[in-house]
Parts: sequence; C-alpha cells; structure tokens
Amino acid sequence: MELQAGQVQVHDGEKQLLYKTTGTCYQYIEVAVKDSKLTKCCFYGGCNGNTLKVLQNL
Repeated sequence: MELQAGQVQVHDGEKQLLYKTTGTCYQYIEVAVKDSKLTKCCFYGGCNGNTLKVLQNL
C-alpha cells in the first residue's frame, strides 16, 4: 500500500496518513492510529537538530 499525501487510508483497522508539511525542515510526517492508539509516527526530510528535539519529547 502506497500512501498519498493528504489521504487517509485504512488497512486492517489501522488508519494511516501522510501529511505534507510547509514551513518546516520536515517534508512529510507519517502517522498511523489503531484502536485510538498511535502506532507509527515518522518524520521525513528533517534536519538533525529537530529530530533530536522530537525524540526528547517522546
């Protein structure tokens, strides 16, 4: 299954979204939710400083 930016897809009860950002280092953020729980969160195209800060907040 290939995600398209801005479209929610459902697979085996898991909702997935690929969000195209604007005004940030990250180009895309991919999230997935199943049973009201976050199961995946990936940041694509960001710089190292932002990635380290995000990891500190998880």
